[in-house]
Amino acid sequence: MTEPAAPRIAVIEDDWDYLLMMQDVLHNEGYQPLLWTDPLVAITSVTVEQPNLVLLSIWFGGQPLGTTVLRAIKESRQTSHIPVILVSGDEKFVNEIALNIQALCAAIMIKPFAIDELLDEISRALAAAG
Repeated sequence: MTEPAAPRIAVIEDDWDYLLMMQDVLHNEGYQPLLWTDPLVAITSVTVEQPNLVLLSIWFGGQPLGTTVLRAIKESRQTSHIPVILVSGDEKFVNEIALNIQALCAAIMIKPFAIDELLDEISRALAAAG
């Protein structure tokens, strides 16, 4: 009997240190991390790879491109079922766009956060997605 495949979690972030840390954390928790630094490439990659969950930064090179990625994921029939957790240290901006984020059914994590809090949110999102 084969074991079920590890849930695949895409991390879309332009900070390499954060990406590498998340790769280690997710791998150690039994997840298969998929890492992308370019938000526009990530839109296509999410469609092709169909991860079980997406961790998505908002800011890329000073631009809030994460909101574009979120909208693309949630408005596509091919990817709308994939849970997304937005991760940002910019609480003011997140509060300004909170209603839009909630309308797209995305969870929000404000940096800094404890890794255990993020892992709990990942578990909740994966369980809710079935």
